[in-house]
Amino acid sequence: MKAKLVTLLGFITILSISFILFLESNTEKKIRIIENSIKQQDDSLLSNSYLFIKENASFNNKLLTRKTDLNYTIIDDINFTLQQCRDKIVTGFLPFNVFCEYILPPVIYQESFENWRLSCIKEFSFINPNSHDIFFVCDTVNKYLGKNFSFKNRGNEYKDKSWSDYQKGISGNCFDMTKVVLYPLRSLGYATTVDYILGWGNADGSHAWNVIYDVNEKKMVPFMGLQESTTYNPFILYDCKIDSTKSGYRYPAKVFRKTFSIDEKYKKIKHHFLPKKNILFKELNFKDVTSEYFNVADVILEVDKKYDGEVLFLCVYNRNKWVSVSAAICGKNSIKFENMNKGLLYILSDGTNTISEPFILSEYSEMKKLNPLINSHIEIEIRFLRSREEEYAQAWGDLNNLPNDIFQGIANDYYREKPVNGTKYQIYIYNQGWQFISESIAKNDRVIFSRIPGNCLYIIKCQEKTVGRPFTFKNNICKWW
Repeated sequence: MKAKLVTLLGFITILSISFILFLESNTEKKIRIIENSIKQQDDSLLSNSYLFIKENASFNNKLLTRKTDLNYTIIDDINFTLQQCRDKIVTGFLPFNVFCEYILPPVIYQESFENWRLSCIKEFSFINPNSHDIFFVCDTVNKYLGKNFSFKNRGNEYKDKSWSDYQKGISGNCFDMTKVVLYPLRSLGYATTVDYILGWGNADGSHAWNVIYDVNEKKMVPFMGLQESTTYNPFILYDCKIDSTKSGYRYPAKVFRKTFSIDEKYKKIKHHFLPKKNILFKELNFKDVTSEYFNVADVILEVDKKYDGEVLFLCVYNRNKWVSVSAAICGKNSIKFENMNKGLLYILSDGTNTISEPFILSEYSEMKKLNPLINSHIEIEIRFLRSREEEYAQAWGDLNNLPNDIFQGIANDYYREKPVNGTKYQIYIYNQGWQFISESIAKNDRVIFSRIPGNCLYIIKCQEKTVGRPFTFKNNICKWW
């Protein structure tokens, strides 16, 4: 009986393998038919467009053989797209590589393949696809779609949503806002995509916005899906006209751009890092565009020789934890992170634990290490529990329940969050983890901590809950990071 069972299991295994091989060979056969058809058309733009899709179809080769219910294929999609853009490519208005990355892709994230181009062209036929006034085009699309949009701060559902899904009802977060406008704009021949950050470097949360290729400026310029485009700045929270020092900005360590092609550098790094997980490797279809927004610098750190050949991460502090924003492979006793934004707080991590002291990358590309000076004590006076940036950001999230002058009040300090008199607060320093140092009771709308080690990264807690962001203290000034 046992021998018969083993034989039966072996037979089932052989059938399973044979079925898989059949499917693979069937897919390859379909691809071969497609490619023979392309060769017969003798069209270099068609051939090169197909080759780009084939080389970067990260979902697997089945994307190349997908059809819609109306027998619409990837090749139909490529031909349709070229029909819209061929003249722009041939005359040099639209670089072919820009076309490939930001117009040609049949899908944007992981949604199902469908003929969204024809649907969008019909729905947005009132827009001139040859207009060079890109902000007018963006605003027209934004107003048309935005009238039916409702904001909902949810997770990664946008990655699976198709154009037909959005037509049933547009709702979601900033990633949905950026994705939904790509369909009509790309269908009309405008090279558009999403720039995004994994975590702010001086505030909590992440963000995404759009960029569109400006044929006049020959570069990608930012706007925001479903919002007014001409005045959009992805980093500003509040522009204080009277005193610019009280304006609020959120700054990222890295800005990534959504592409269809895979970042080969991070593909190599991910291969080294497997089987561990990290937010940087959730998807590899991106390029680093930080230098398009900021003056950047390379960060070179000395590391223990035990990390030679290992993958390490540069992190920022976000939502009470260290979040990876850049990865690199260690060389001999050192590691190099390229194109990092300046003026931010960083720390080195092995993907699980921090392995360096925090440091600040200055505007002059210098690294100021925050090593506790145990024998050098200072007095720290806290008048406000949060940075203006943090309070501006919180105000944007609750505008309906706040005074009309909330932003002016934050700028002028009368709506700032102050220590509550009679409440006990604790101060911690970062020393291979958060380390308790002292506690004090607030008086006269402030809390004072005495005999605190200098040159540290500090954080305040109240009833074991973190209050505000990490900060440094120098010359009686509290600087939040």
